[in-house]
Amino acid sequence: MNLNELQDLINEELQWRKKEIERLWSSMEYFHEDGLGKIHDSIIKAIILLIYSHWEGFIKKTGKIYFKYVSSLGIKTIELNSNFQSFSCKTSINSFISKSSPNNQSWKISDIDHLRNEINNKINSPFYINIDLEKEKSKSIVDTKDNLNTDVFKNIITELGLHLYIAYNNDEDLKIIQNFQTFNKNKTFLHQVLDHTLLSCRNHIAHGNKNNQNKILDQNKLQYLRDFIYLLMNHFRDDIFEFSEQQLFLEANQPARLLYVTQKEVEISNNIQNIIRNYQQINIIGIPQPDTAQIPIIINTKPSLFSRIKNFFQRV
Repeated sequence: MNLNELQDLINEELQWRKKEIERLWSSMEYFHEDGLGKIHDSIIKAIILLIYSHWEGFIKKTGKIYFKYVSSLGIKTIELNSNFQSFSCKTSINSFISKSSPNNQSWKISDIDHLRNEINNKINSPFYINIDLEKEKSKSIVDTKDNLNTDVFKNIITELGLHLYIAYNNDEDLKIIQNFQTFNKNKTFLHQVLDHTLLSCRNHIAHGNKNNQNKILDQNKLQYLRDFIYLLMNHFRDDIFEFSEQQLFLEANQPARLLYVTQKEVEISNNIQNIIRNYQQINIIGIPQPDTAQIPIIINTKPSLFSRIKNFFQRV
């Protein structure tokens, strides 16, 4: 796999996922009128499930693409960052532990010596992992645990050798957490967006619970959540692109890595604040109400609900 192939694969992953969300989003806006509330609410629930699905799917697939790219370069494992070295040794260590008798209080020196030689051989050999990008259910690499919350996301970032930005761990008043009665819980940016909002909504819906104003977002807050998830996905992609293009996965390139993540910290912090400001402006200014004196009275010209649904699906 070359650099262009990596970029094309990841861009394609991001684009088709966003397109699916936006198509369903357009249907939500189409049915956002009096008398169509139940359809509108049902679509909101579907969008929440779809956003989570594509959040988890994108991180999982993109991480595997990145590992496959680094693996294809034939670089010695010892020249890579420590995460690749640790990952390369993981299989040997797990195998060593699994073959050991649980009744043994200590291992034989010969067994430990064999493990040490095996690890040394792997460290000094080209980094290689056999990755099948089509095996969606494989959890040996980039395991989201079917529950991509803050802790799991942090583990994946560490496994890939990417950077966990300070802005993600900062406490933020996102004006969204209050909807979920989580005042005493962790208030970092990631916890509010993922655990307290996206996962909370997704689990409430997936478990077949009834609509609840404390668990189902309104359209404005759903847009707020969507923008934050897009931000996380975009920056995850950008990091993989930069780490791949500049080979920031090499131990020798740590100074360049430090420079990049320092600049990226400022960019991410600014992007988060911009989304917060945009949301605050929408809610402070509100949607202007039409002047009823200027609106002519029209009687019996509105299409039936059935006709409108039919027209919508003809447009899609």
